[in-house]
Amino acid sequence: MATLRGTGAQEARGDVPKFNLLPSNPPEDLCQSRFYEPSTNEDILYSWRRHKEIEHRRKQERRAGTPMVLSTLGPLPSIDLDDIQDCYNKATAIYWADYRFHFKTRQSPLTYSAKAMNVIYPQWFLAKVHNTDIEFNNFVAKTINLQDTEMYRYAVDTEVYQQTVADVVKTHKSLCKRLADVKPVFESLVYPYMPKRPLLKGALFFGVDEEFMYYRLRPLFRALIIFVDNPLSEPQDLLVKLIRTGLEDNLSAPIDFDSIKPEIKSQNDDGTVVTVPIQTAIRFVTELDEREKKAFPDKEYEEGLISRSHEGLEYLRNGFHMEETYTGKDPEGPHTTWVDHSRLEAVVVPRSWV
Repeated sequence: MATLRGTGAQEARGDVPKFNLLPSNPPEDLCQSRFYEPSTNEDILYSWRRHKEIEHRRKQERRAGTPMVLSTLGPLPSIDLDDIQDCYNKATAIYWADYRFHFKTRQSPLTYSAKAMNVIYPQWFLAKVHNTDIEFNNFVAKTINLQDTEMYRYAVDTEVYQQTVADVVKTHKSLCKRLADVKPVFESLVYPYMPKRPLLKGALFFGVDEEFMYYRLRPLFRALIIFVDNPLSEPQDLLVKLIRTGLEDNLSAPIDFDSIKPEIKSQNDDGTVVTVPIQTAIRFVTELDEREKKAFPDKEYEEGLISRSHEGLEYLRNGFHMEETYTGKDPEGPHTTWVDHSRLEAVVVPRSWV
């Protein structure tokens, strides 16, 4: 039986009984020698894969800490192409309600969405662990902050507009239209392309991946969103709204919340909006995303995964990873299939950088 090392605020999925959940960033990594000092071909594949997972989590946390900001009170603003591309290959969007800087803790609105990744990322990763697709910025959700009021660091009495479900759905539909309309722009870019943002000290920049042909606006992204309307709660205690937008025409089947009924805290009259713990919301979206991928296989995307995996294999054969050279046979399939969990002492969730 493999042991799973994850986040303390995270609960192991009930349908994955072969993994036991242990505290986040444990002092002892049962696979430490495999990770830091790979000595066999199998260990080299494992170590490289874990390094890629850490890099992926770090990027998602940086994205959550510097999210796209939208208003619900007017038309969509101009959106950088790197933010546009970051909406693709996501199962949903997580909208964070507008709120001012907290006077006592001096925490910015960005702090809460970044900290929530300590719950969101492990919950998503647990579904398939080392078989998780982490290429082409694939992830469960795009973080979006809603800001309809000028916020001042010390002006704690500033009135803040409270968005409604209708506000969020309207904004999301406008965003989806923009995402669909702008995709041809990527074909005309000269790479490498960097976003046109002010050069602020300490600013984080994200380029645009020139392999834009592997980025998809998923039907599920249009159809289902998450709304955090009580953002000051601790991440592990967050209750969020799962919202059906009505844009379900391209799904394999309609969305229903029957599978999470015991975990629903409240819902609206027609059942299109339910309030659940954030862990439940992420698990539900992840399962729907897998359902849609199985219903509509994407051959071109799979070819992209294989291509990226071949690039990684060439990197390993040249001895660039941990100064060790991979000398084994070519693994079959993408690198999402290269790690055999049954041969591991533990399954380790990528460590947090927040």
